[in-house]
Amino acid sequence: MNGKPLVIKFLTAAFAIAGLINLLALIAPTYFASMAGFSWLVNTTDVVATAILAIIGIFQLITAWAVYEKEEYASDLAILFAILGLFSYPAGTILMALSILMMATSDARQWLS
Repeated sequence: MNGKPLVIKFLTAAFAIAGLINLLALIAPTYFASMAGFSWLVNTTDVVATAILAIIGIFQLITAWAVYEKEEYASDLAILFAILGLFSYPAGTILMALSILMMATSDARQWLS
């Protein structure tokens, strides 16, 4: 990560962490429900919500890579998935709120433009 502004290192880490947190949604509901003997609690709504979180997580990891590599579409992805990440309460909300603030800095705007 040499030669990259500190704000870009932060954005890369924030999107990677948020993406991994959302990917954990794939295993958490079914794993913990089955451990407790409540597998009947896992219904269609849980499966759909889990799939949506997993898809957002994959795209957050792609966004982390795009920001790190200075891809031309990185700013669009960063804004979109930072806003979507605000709904991943509590850790995602904090990370993505900080990411939105960091994207407003001059270093980030210059890197992402």
